[in-house]
Amino acid sequence: MLGTSARIGEVLAIRRRDLDLTTTPATLRICGTVISERGVGTYRQEHPKTDRSNRVIALPSFTAEALRRRLATMADPSLDALVFRSREGTPLTTANVRRQLRKVLGAAGIEGVSPLMFRRTVATVIKEQASLNLASGTARPHRPQGDDQALHPPQRAGEPADRRAPRRSVRTRRRGDGLMTVTDLEGS
Repeated sequence: MLGTSARIGEVLAIRRRDLDLTTTPATLRICGTVISERGVGTYRQEHPKTDRSNRVIALPSFTAEALRRRLATMADPSLDALVFRSREGTPLTTANVRRQLRKVLGAAGIEGVSPLMFRRTVATVIKEQASLNLASGTARPHRPQGDDQALHPPQRAGEPADRRAPRRSVRTRRRGDGLMTVTDLEGS
């Protein structure tokens, strides 16, 4: 979760086919989530929480290496095999993963850390290394108020419009296959 900014259910829904660990940087396609329903059980849903959640993520090298090691130990070679699953090959539940995470962190003396904090940590790293708009669009679907002011400073009194810094925005666009691309539109 830490290297992806993905929700627990999205991470648990990752299949072998959703990973491309041969490119630089390695990528992950988020295109599903794990759902638990009474009377039905736990299963992989073929779409994430929202349409905007369908995305391709560039993975940090530490995450790509961890996934390579995980894939090397998997007994099921099929492309539809879940990367994270139970011993029986069934999807893990988000509740069990949350409980295990609390248990491990508690044993390490770390209290008050939630899966949402992992998502926010990724957003913070992106914010520090890229633009505010990219961070809010990647890890948090709802842009916080004030981001626009940081990206587009107001014109100072008496300053000609052409002397201002060029407007910069980072936008995501959907392609026909549901993947998202990031485009930097500088002053155009």
